[in-house]
Amino acid sequence: MSPTRLAFIGLVVGCALALSSARAASNPCGGIKIGEGAMSFGQRLTLDLAKSPEGETCIKAVAAELLKLAELQTVTIAARVPNDKAMRERGMDVANYVADKLADNGLQRSMVSTVVPMARPDEKDAIYVAFVERRAARSVAQVQTISGRVFAGHQLGQLREATPGMLLSGSDYLETGKGSVVLLKLLDESHIFLMENSALRVGQVQLETSGRRNVQVHMLRGEAVVIAAERDGPFYLVTGNAIAGVRGMVFRIAQPEPQLSRVETLGGTVTFGGRISNIFVPEGKGSRVDHDGRPEEPRPLLVSPLPEWPLFGRADAGDLLRWVPVGEAARYRVELAQDAQFSKSWRMIEATMEKLPIPDTLTPGKWFWRVTPVDVDGFVGYPSKIYAFTLNSPL
Repeated sequence: MSPTRLAFIGLVVGCALALSSARAASNPCGGIKIGEGAMSFGQRLTLDLAKSPEGETCIKAVAAELLKLAELQTVTIAARVPNDKAMRERGMDVANYVADKLADNGLQRSMVSTVVPMARPDEKDAIYVAFVERRAARSVAQVQTISGRVFAGHQLGQLREATPGMLLSGSDYLETGKGSVVLLKLLDESHIFLMENSALRVGQVQLETSGRRNVQVHMLRGEAVVIAAERDGPFYLVTGNAIAGVRGMVFRIAQPEPQLSRVETLGGTVTFGGRISNIFVPEGKGSRVDHDGRPEEPRPLLVSPLPEWPLFGRADAGDLLRWVPVGEAARYRVELAQDAQFSKSWRMIEATMEKLPIPDTLTPGKWFWRVTPVDVDGFVGYPSKIYAFTLNSPL
């Protein structure tokens, strides 16, 4: 190839690089949009890109936008990466790098935190930026733990991705998708575990100086487990056609249809009813309110299954989780997670028999599991004790 042609190619490449650099400088991050509590970029900010000159330009622009927020309180840098030890370590390194660069560009480093949530199997690595501003509305709840993708905000259909530590006001909604769960802590120290494919509105959460509470949470769809704090004062969970009032500690509420609600009391007593009447549902029983607003007579819940294997030790994908059958159980819910609170890498699988193969989609390492019986009408019984096993790496 002639020197003239080489020079021409070099000139073309140089111009292309200069043009790309100019575009990056004039439109950092591919364009930045400020949503409610989160930023979105026109170009995915990968781990590799974050540490490049183009990434530094993007981070500088992010800092400039954040500094415009007069009520800014905290910033969270999330490096969403595959569930792999090396990627998690790299994700934390890049997240801290971004946080440090934001500080170099004017933000207080103490207000910037970093997290490394797990990406979905089909999702590529990326950096996300979320923030919290001081609100006029008082925060009455906080997101504690998340598995999968969970969304929150003031308006359904325009929710932003929720992150651990996010504060919610009484006008906020919380929504989970398939395979996602979230643990929410209320101002009165109560907790709500929102199951997959569910949504609620935080509603009213008041706490008087005397310690007496006044709580009303609105369940829009799906299922939740409520652990009510031991306090004086009402705690109500409202569905589309029913209301559950807490007189005890733990209950499960579900709204499988807009005008059909179900409650299962696992501890204490719940007042439950609809338009027609109210009843008491004591510990160990469940009821449902039909389309007319009439509650059924409470029925006994199915007892806890007794797991047989594995109770500890090691297991391989495909090995069978086994438990003793429960009479009148139509099916079973098998839950698996990487923590005993069932909030990390949570997944639930339904089984019609008293055994279930360990999914080959689980990552090697320690897994916790439990099983819960469900009767023919969909009432969910008591969960089993929690056991753990270590999943071997595939050969």
